[in-house]
Amino acid sequence: MAERNQDNMDILLAYRLGIADDSLRAEAEKLLTGDEGRSLDEALQRTLKPLGAWQDVEAPSGLADKTLDFIAQHEQAQRMAKASAAIAQRGRDRESRGRWILGSMRDVIAVAASIMIVFLVSQTPLHYARQRSQEIACANQLGSLGGSYASYASDYDGYLPYMARSSNEPWYVGQAGSNTRNMFLLIRNGYARPKDFLCPGVPFRTQMVISVDRNTNQATIVDFRCSTEVGYSSRLMTDGSDAQVAYLGNAALMADRNPLFADFEGRGARELDLEHNSRLLGVNSPNHAGRGQNVLRNDRSVQFEQERYAGQRLDDIYTIESVTQYSGTEVPASQADTFIAP
Repeated sequence: MAERNQDNMDILLAYRLGIADDSLRAEAEKLLTGDEGRSLDEALQRTLKPLGAWQDVEAPSGLADKTLDFIAQHEQAQRMAKASAAIAQRGRDRESRGRWILGSMRDVIAVAASIMIVFLVSQTPLHYARQRSQEIACANQLGSLGGSYASYASDYDGYLPYMARSSNEPWYVGQAGSNTRNMFLLIRNGYARPKDFLCPGVPFRTQMVISVDRNTNQATIVDFRCSTEVGYSSRLMTDGSDAQVAYLGNAALMADRNPLFADFEGRGARELDLEHNSRLLGVNSPNHAGRGQNVLRNDRSVQFEQERYAGQRLDDIYTIESVTQYSGTEVPASQADTFIAP
């Protein structure tokens, strides 16, 4: 059993790193249709998640030129020192030879360090450009989903996708009352595709495979099965009246995934106490390595925001006003309090 799990994990690892050939890719996609494969994939992605947490700052202008000048001066000084040392050490004994070797090793280390500096200086702007391209691609994707919301509302008398839930049903992924069911209605009714809900800024994600009922032409499932299949969070609506486009003004409808509720999934959600986790109050979405989040609003506009607070009320879109402890069933007290979850 353990050997089979290891083989399956190797297949999924090659698939996630993009190095699988066609046959391995087919095996991985087949594994992801089963509970055991999805469980292994989720464990793998939790292990790989830190690889996407690199945060860069934009390099100061002229840093590359200054670094190269410094390296050139350093190399010239090293050559002069080496020449002087060679003359002084001629004919010396074994101890002198040992010091010469040590000096050579220092030269090698210095050159290796210089190469590393040049590499890092050149990579920083490229990495920053890649991050910006992911942010833009994500914004365009959310804008497209804004069009899907508008089309749905046009066909359903001005109502956004909404599925009723009882007050004691948790809203996190994988539960009967999950808030992600509302977004999934766009897929189920043909207004969006599963891949539209995968943020380009998330390195490890799962595009779900959906079976369609031939009679109804609808998906045979009603929700995303796990968080790796959906990279966004949406507005939590407490009843059908919250879903009327006309009453939402410029409220936020969707955003990059909520950073607070990563553990609110599966069979055993853990209670979250914000009073004892105050650092979470300033954390941005993990989709873009904590730099900020794209937010889709009711007017279909999308903006990359570096803070979670919006509007004149400075409403935190990722928390419920005055609530510090969460079990997964809490709801906003008013429509003015936007809560993007889970």
